[in-house]
Amino acid sequence: MSKQRPIRLPEKLDAQLEAKATERGLTVSAAIREAIRAWLDEEARTEKLDQLEARLVATLNRAGRDSRLARNDTQMAIAMLDSFVRLYLLHTPPLPRDVVKASAAAADERHEKFVRNFIATLQGDTGLIERLAAVFEQPEQVEGEG
Repeated sequence: MSKQRPIRLPEKLDAQLEAKATERGLTVSAAIREAIRAWLDEEARTEKLDQLEARLVATLNRAGRDSRLARNDTQMAIAMLDSFVRLYLLHTPPLPRDVVKASAAAADERHEKFVRNFIATLQGDTGLIERLAAVFEQPEQVEGEG
């Protein structure tokens, strides 16, 4: 059962209401009911928007944290590479001129093997951590044993 309520509207608001109702193909009464329903549902919409905002903030925080971790990992890798290069250059003496060509050929072969291993690691082959763990998990062999 519906209840009828008399309302008073200023002429300008009444004209706007009538125009908008006609534009949407509604009666003035239906337009008023729709407006009242929307007004009553506003709190629920606000709550949904607040929940959406909280989820977005959590997602952005997680993305920021992941970005910082990736940046830290990259800086660590750069520092490790720099240390390795410095140690290599410090402790590797220059080659005598007569063995440079043979050494370059061997270096090319080792580099090609390194690249193949690197690609295999990127494609899901065991990584360095797993290889190191496997080495350290093997039982130590006592001298004199097989």
